[in-house]
Amino acid sequence: MKPQTKSIARIQSRMGRLIFVGVLALIATIRVQADPIPGLFNTGVDANRVALPAGAVDPHYIMTINIDSGSSDAFVHIEGFPISPNGPWVANTAISKWISPRADTTGAAGGDYTYQLTFDLTNFDPTTASITGNWATDNGGVDILINGISTGNANTIQFTAYTPFSITNGFIDGLNTIDFEVNNASVGWTGLRVELSGTATPFIPTAPGLSTQPVSLCVGLGADATFSVTAFGNPAPTYQWRKNGTGIGAATSASFTISPVASGDAGGYDVVVTNPSGSITSLVATLTVGVALVNPSFEADTFTVFPGYVRDNGPITGWNALGGHGINPTADGSSPFADNGTIPDGKQVAFMQDGGALSQTISNFAAGADYYVQYFENGRSSDVSPAFLAVTIDDGVNPTLTIVPAHSVPSVGDSNPYIRVTSDTFTASAASLTLSFVKSSPQGGDATAAGRGSG
Repeated sequence: MKPQTKSIARIQSRMGRLIFVGVLALIATIRVQADPIPGLFNTGVDANRVALPAGAVDPHYIMTINIDSGSSDAFVHIEGFPISPNGPWVANTAISKWISPRADTTGAAGGDYTYQLTFDLTNFDPTTASITGNWATDNGGVDILINGISTGNANTIQFTAYTPFSITNGFIDGLNTIDFEVNNASVGWTGLRVELSGTATPFIPTAPGLSTQPVSLCVGLGADATFSVTAFGNPAPTYQWRKNGTGIGAATSASFTISPVASGDAGGYDVVVTNPSGSITSLVATLTVGVALVNPSFEADTFTVFPGYVRDNGPITGWNALGGHGINPTADGSSPFADNGTIPDGKQVAFMQDGGALSQTISNFAAGADYYVQYFENGRSSDVSPAFLAVTIDDGVNPTLTIVPAHSVPSVGDSNPYIRVTSDTFTASAASLTLSFVKSSPQGGDATAAGRGSG
């Protein structure tokens, strides 16, 4: 079998112990049936949806492009020609009327005009919004835009009958705009007529909550440390990360990375998650900064020859390895450990198929200080025999110290997670020590251990 070692080899000064907290959260987004979208009005009506008199300014539609006068006012067109029954335009009704850049467009300038209506989807799910309706134009209806984006709805019938339209995407949270683009082919009559309605599913405002908490990290000096949470709430919450209770500038997303970690970064980190319905503060995650290792998480190298043996690809940066040790996955993504679960803290693991030590000599220990090692492990086996893995510390003078006794690394089979292992605490006997991961198969057979450094 193959114990996989995502070596941690992050050796930490004994500044604190990791505390693991399991959190179970039930997240429910409450939905009700679709409601009418507020703020959608037909052309030529007042706030009560009653038809306005001729010459009145439409209170809902504005002109963002008016080649005739430049005014933003859209007027209810006068009765008579060209409106039916005196002309070819669709007849006015009690629920909508023609609007135009002036009340009488007999001499209106030829060119492009844009009429805009604003509506609000606050507390609605914009992905569920839809608007349907009919429009008539003199002359051509060039396009309908949602929030400045074309919907591809053109009006080719123009003014003698309605052209239907339907819009089902492009909506956003909060204020939205719908623009009706009209082209007047030459000097003379021009106008717009719209009847529309829409629906969207409302959200019930909910206070923020956390479904995952930040996890305490133990990293080597100069490495990266990332804290993250998963939050829910409506509207979507904001984030403010803190160190020892003090806000961190620009740390305002669901994750926060310190790169590279310095000794002064050690401390307690939490995040305050807020929306208008309330706020919640995460658990405190402790960052412990330890002795720096070279390539502690095996990301420095890219091996190209499958299955990633050192003997076929070259050494592992920073580590003394045997020919039957290696890195997975290889450059093309192939990996015997692809079904061993999600690799923690990165994309690669070191594996040990040959029996023997994967080791690194580490400097900058404070003699007499207490330390411990953390790493992730799991295993793979071609038969019934498990791999065994031990972790040792050696100063080259005194007897080798075993800080993780030899133990069976079970074959995961598929999809099982890597297991975080924390060593016994040891007292540094010198400033330079050799850390070794020692793989054996005392029961015989072919077995592999794989592992990764904690982060």
